[in-house]
Amino acid sequence: MRVLLVAQYFPPETGGPPNRAASLARGIRAAGHEVCVLAEKPSHPEGRIHPEYRGGFAARRIWEDVPVLYVWVFATPRKVFWARVANHVSFMLAAFVGSLRLRGRFDVVLTTSPPLFAGVAGWAIARTRRAAHVLDVRDLWPDVAVALGELRNPVSIRLSKSLERALYRSAAAVTAVTASFCETIAASLSSPERVHLVRNGSHPGLFGGRGDAIDARRRLGIADSGNRFVVAYVGNLGIAQGLDHLVADAGRVGVHQPQPPAGR
Repeated sequence: MRVLLVAQYFPPETGGPPNRAASLARGIRAAGHEVCVLAEKPSHPEGRIHPEYRGGFAARRIWEDVPVLYVWVFATPRKVFWARVANHVSFMLAAFVGSLRLRGRFDVVLTTSPPLFAGVAGWAIARTRRAAHVLDVRDLWPDVAVALGELRNPVSIRLSKSLERALYRSAAAVTAVTASFCETIAASLSSPERVHLVRNGSHPGLFGGRGDAIDARRRLGIADSGNRFVVAYVGNLGIAQGLDHLVADAGRVGVHQPQPPAGR
C-alpha cells in the first residue's frame, strides 16, 4: 500500500507534532508500506523558514529513507492568532498545489490534525487522487482555540465547527488519541464505527535501562538533591499546558515536604 502522510509539522522541526508525525512515518514503513510525506518548510520556533529550505516553492528531501516534499508557508516571528491562521491557511493551499508534483498513485492519504486546515488539504488531495482519506485527530479544533480564548467571534466559531464536522463525515476513517475524543467525534457521525482509538505510545527499548542515577543528577545540575524524589516535566511549553499550575504545585510540595521523625 502507498500512503501519503500530510503533516504540516515534520522534522527537522522539533516538538510534539513533528515527533508524532515522524513516528507515524516510521510505523507505516515498518508495517511494510510505502510512505511519502507532505509538510511545510521548517520555520519553528524562529518563525522564519530555515536558510537551507529558502528559495523556490518546494524542496525535496529524504528523511530516514522517507521522501518528503516541503512546501512554502507564510512564516513570521509574531506569535499572534492571525499569524497562526495565515500560516495554517497557507499550508492548506500550498500542500494541495505541492501534491500535484507528486508522481504515482496513493491508496491512502493520512492527514494529521491540528491544524484543522491541514485536514482540508488532505481531503482535497484524496479526492483528486481517488484515495481513501484518513483523518488523524490529535486535538479537538476549534474547541481548543475557543477554550484558550483565541477564537471568540461567534460566526468564526460556527464556521469552524461546520468545517470540523464536514471533515469527520467525509473521511473514510477517523483516528483519535483519547477515548473522550473518540466519543465526541462519533457523536457527530451517523456511522460511529468509523472512529478508532489509537493512543500515543513509546518505544520500550528507549526506557529499558535506568542507567546511573547519580551521573544523571550531576548532568542535570541536581546532584545536591540527595535521595529526594525528582519529578521532571518534559512536555510542550505553551499556553495550552497550564504550566502555572505545575509551578504552584511544585511550590506546595516544597513547602510541605514531610520531615523525618526525630532521632532518625
